[in-house]
Amino acid sequence: MKTVRQWQTSLVVAVVFVSIWTGQARADFALSTPVNLGPQINSYDMEYDPTVSADGLEIYFQSSRAGSRDSDLYVARRLSTDDRGGPR
Repeated sequence: MKTVRQWQTSLVVAVVFVSIWTGQARADFALSTPVNLGPQINSYDMEYDPTVSADGLEIYFQSSRAGSRDSDLYVARRLSTDDRGGPR
C-alpha cells in the first residue's frame, strides 16, 4: 500500500494528551502508529490546535507555555517535506 509523507495533510496530525503527534495515512485511510513530534514542538505545557501549511513546511499550533498569560500561537518550519529531522 502506498503511504503519504507526514505533515502532508492536517488529517495525519492529532492532538493526544495535550501534545502534538503525527503519523502516516495510507491510501485506504488507515493511520500508522502515532509519533510524538518531540521537544522542538512539545513542551511540558499544553500544545493544541495544530494546522499544517498547504506546502507542508510549517505547522502552526497554540501552546500555554510558561510565561504566557493564556495561550500563544507558535509556528515551526522544516526545510523540505522530505526533512525527517523535524522542525527548525
